[in-house]
Amino acid sequence: MGSNKGEKVLYTYGLTHLDNSKKVRFVYALKGRSKSDGLILKVKGEFLVNGCFIVSASYEKEVDLFLRYWKVQFTKKHIKLIH
Repeated sequence: MGSNKGEKVLYTYGLTHLDNSKKVRFVYALKGRSKSDGLILKVKGEFLVNGCFIVSASYEKEVDLFLRYWKVQFTKKHIKLIH
């Protein structure tokens, strides 16, 4: 979606199909734990509520690969923030 700073991707995801241990491991990989940064921090994203976060469109491919690797069901919407 180009390089405009206002272009973002809004992700929602569900973990109902994962067993409990995979859910925990996924959340640690996404949000981080102790001294390790999660994906969202690395891509300068922001959590909005549980199961929903936003990242710059420039990180879309990286986030998609991450979610597919974990076999997480997700949807995404391209949005443009106006400041």
